[in-house]
Amino acid sequence: MFFFHLALLQLIEDPYETAVDIFQNACKVINDFQLKIENLTSVGADNTNVNFGEHHSVFQLFKNEVPHIVQGNCYAHILHNAAKHAHDVLPIDIESVLCKIYSHFSRSAKRIEELKAYYEFVQSEYSTLLQHILIRWLSLLRSIERLLEKYEPIKLYFLNQPTTIKNQQLL
Repeated sequence: MFFFHLALLQLIEDPYETAVDIFQNACKVINDFQLKIENLTSVGADNTNVNFGEHHSVFQLFKNEVPHIVQGNCYAHILHNAAKHAHDVLPIDIESVLCKIYSHFSRSAKRIEELKAYYEFVQSEYSTLLQHILIRWLSLLRSIERLLEKYEPIKLYFLNQPTTIKNQQLL
């Protein structure tokens, strides 16, 4: 019978983040939970040199201990890329819209004060928009959720601005 277990066992903060440090920390967790390193089948991590470099990396250190181990890459990035390509069928580029709306307000205290008036009008508590950073795929969901939470005052703000193609695209 075959069992597959996937779990987060422990989160370790290590300011050094060298291949050796990461490998030693991973081995410590494996030992602390009385797991057998020879049962490890793959290593999944971000595709950086420290993790998967050809000569000296976390993966190579594991490969020295467990020759049958396979490289798993970063599953979260793979999933994000799949979702990002699926966005190609949407009529708008949501990442671009998030960046433009954030940028519109982040550079002007006057605009923020005007926006706060719309929050008051719709009786909503003001909260700042969250910046979506294109290289930080983890920020996308939080940015979308905040925009949707506060969509009504933001929409009213742009509807009451001079009509431009740029403003229309943000609605």
